[in-house]
Amino acid sequence: MERNLLKDEAKAKLYDDAIMEYERNGWAHRLSGEDLEAHVKPVYYLPHHGIYRPDKKSTPLRIVFDPACQYQGISLNSFLHKGPCLIGNLLGVLLRFREEPVAFVGDISKMYLQIELPEEDTHVHRFLWRNLELTKKPTIYALQRVTFPDKPSPDMASFVMLKMAKDNEEDHPNAATILRRNRYMDDLIHSCPTTKKVVQSIKELDRVLATGSFKIKQWILSSEIVLNELSQASRKKHEEEKSDESTAVPTAVNLDGEKGVKTLDVGWNPQTDVLSFAVKEPNAAKLTKRVVLSNISRLYDPLGLASAVTIKERIALQHIWRAKNFDWDDPLPDEISVRWQTLFKEIQELRTLEFPRCLQPEN
Repeated sequence: MERNLLKDEAKAKLYDDAIMEYERNGWAHRLSGEDLEAHVKPVYYLPHHGIYRPDKKSTPLRIVFDPACQYQGISLNSFLHKGPCLIGNLLGVLLRFREEPVAFVGDISKMYLQIELPEEDTHVHRFLWRNLELTKKPTIYALQRVTFPDKPSPDMASFVMLKMAKDNEEDHPNAATILRRNRYMDDLIHSCPTTKKVVQSIKELDRVLATGSFKIKQWILSSEIVLNELSQASRKKHEEEKSDESTAVPTAVNLDGEKGVKTLDVGWNPQTDVLSFAVKEPNAAKLTKRVVLSNISRLYDPLGLASAVTIKERIALQHIWRAKNFDWDDPLPDEISVRWQTLFKEIQELRTLEFPRCLQPEN
C-alpha cells in the first residue's frame, strides 16, 4: 500500500492527513511503550486502505479499516457477535416517507466516529502507520471509536440512536419517534403534514442529536419555504456563535452537483418532489448467466415501482435456469440474447419515469 501511495503525491498527502486527523480528533490514540507493556489482553491489528472520492469536497478520501480481512483463516469479525438488528425497517421508512406533503432528509455526519469503544476493545482495533517514511519504525495506534466494517457496528450505532430517543422522549416526543421509526442507519427520512411541523421536527432533532454530539451534515427539504426559514435561523446562530460556515443550512438543495439526491439509494428530486430510478448502463457485450444476473441486480427498487418490468426479467431468468445446459460463463444462444437485449432496453427507459413522492392527492 505504501509503495502505491508514493506513486501519487496528492493521494499520499490525503492519506497521511486523514490518519493525522484521526489522531488529532481523538478517534485514534498513539500507543506509548508503557501502553504496550501494560496491556496483556488480546490484541489485533487491522489492515487499512483508502477510498478516494475526488467529487466529495468535504471528504475526498475516507480511511477504511478491514476487520473482515483474514490471516490464517481468522479475522476480527469472526470473533464478533452481530447482535439484534436495530438499523431500521427499510420498506417501512420509505413508505412513511411518502405519507405526507412535505418531506425532509438528513444524513448524520460521521455517526460512527462519535461513538467511543470500550477501552478493552480498543486494543483489538490497533493499526500501524509511519507517515510513508519507509525506513521508519511504524507507530502503533489504537482506534477509540466504532469503525463501520465491524460486524456489529451498524447495530451498535443504532442502539445509541435509540438510547438518545428514549432519554429525550419526554421533552422531545416527536424527535424521539422519528429516531425510532424513520431512521435507517445514519439517514433520517420523514414527511410531515405542514411546513410548520417540518421546522419543529428539524429543530427538535438537532437538539436531541446534540445531546450525543451528533449533527446533521445537511438537511434536504422539499419545501423552499422551510429551507429559507431554517437558513435564516442558521445564519443567526452562526453570527451569534461565530461557528464554521459548514454548519449553515444551504439556501439551495444541491448535492454533489446532481439534480436530485438519493434517499436510501432511491432517486429523489426535492425541487419537484418526485421519485425516480438511478439506472446504470448494462454490460451487454457478451451475454452469459453471470452477466445477465449482474445486470438485473443493478436496478434497486425496494418500493416495487418497477415491478411491471422486473417481473419480465425474473420470468426470463427462470427460463435460463430451467435449461440447465448453460454454465455461468457460457455464451447464451442468439434467441435468448435477443430477448435480454430487449429487456435491457426497457430497463434503460425506466430512467425517464417519475413518481410523485407523496401518495396523498393535492388539495
